[in-house]
Amino acid sequence: HMPVLNGIEAIRHLRENGYGGAIIALSADAQLATRQKCLEAGADETLTKPISRADLVRHCRELLNRVRVNA
Repeated sequence: HMPVLNGIEAIRHLRENGYGGAIIALSADAQLATRQKCLEAGADETLTKPISRADLVRHCRELLNRVRVNA
């Protein structure tokens, strides 16, 4: 829970204001509905905390490779 915008609102705000970079949402909430809300808001990927540094780096690499292929 963030003080000004929650994560989904922050994702929407970024996308509505033209941010086209990759967004990975990190949440302690593992419910599928939360994942779906993040993706609908504009996240490229969602991960559930706790996450290891190695897993985060792996997901970042996969996402960057996916973005490069689609560019």
